[in-house]
Amino acid sequence: MQPDKFQITIQLKNELYTLDVSVAPTTDSVDTYICRSANKEVTHVRKDAGMWKQLWGGLDDESIDHIGKEIDKVQAGQIF
Repeated sequence: MQPDKFQITIQLKNELYTLDVSVAPTTDSVDTYICRSANKEVTHVRKDAGMWKQLWGGLDDESIDHIGKEIDKVQAGQIF
């Protein structure tokens, strides 16, 4: 079981960022992940058909892939 809130560290454009991630359940049973940095929302993402997609925010696809891979690690129980 994954936690409802957790942190991930990602590298974006040669800088490390720690994001606070909270899980927001949806009516279609596919969780949305709200990512914040310094208490400001950065992006909302979800995994749809095996691919991470940005629902809200202005990050590029590569950044979303990095965020998604770290969320996958949490889901697999590899990091907390």
